[in-house]
Formats: sequence, structure tokens, C-alpha cells
Amino acid sequence: MQKSIDILKEIVTTDNNIFIETKRLLDLKDFEREKFQKLATEYDGQVTAYMNTINKLQNENEALKKQMDSLENSDHSGNILLYLAIAVIFGLIFFLYKLYKQVQQQKVTKA
Repeated sequence: MQKSIDILKEIVTTDNNIFIETKRLLDLKDFEREKFQKLATEYDGQVTAYMNTINKLQNENEALKKQMDSLENSDHSGNILLYLAIAVIFGLIFFLYKLYKQVQQQKVTKA
């Protein structure tokens, strides 16, 4: 009878040890699950921040492209005005030269 009681005590002790180890394993599993959930949440936040940064930079890039295009167009109009002014100056020089030649010929014919 004592042997049976001792065997039952050992079974109870072993069962208690098994329950303790099972609880530790379940706690470890819960800890790891929470850790991975926290990491997933953190990575999701980082990815969202990266996406926002990329969108912001894309918008800024588009704005800079538009600004560059408008500056290039204004440069062309400035160049056109410069060429027109040079043409007018050359036209005036040519006109003054012809006028000077006429005046010189009139002076020669009067003299």
C-alpha cells in the first residue's frame, strides 16, 4: 500500500513539474507572439513613414520639374526678345549707314 502511495506521489510531483514546464512554454510562446506583433507593428509604422516620405519627395520632384519647365520657357522668351532687339539695332545701323551714304553723296553733288 505504501508503494502505491509513493508511486502516486511521484506521479503527482511529475504532473506538477509537467504543468509548470507547460506553463513556462505557454508563457514563452505568448511572449514571442507579443514580441513579433510589436515588431510587425513597428515595421508597419516604418513602412508607412517611408511611403509618406516617398510621396512627399515625388510631389516635390513634380513641383521642381514644373518650375524648371516654366523657367526654361521664360528663358526662351527672354532670348527671343534679345534676338529681336539685336535685329532692330542692326536694322537701325543699316538705315543710318544708308542715310549717311545719301548725305555724303548729296554733299559731293552739291560741292
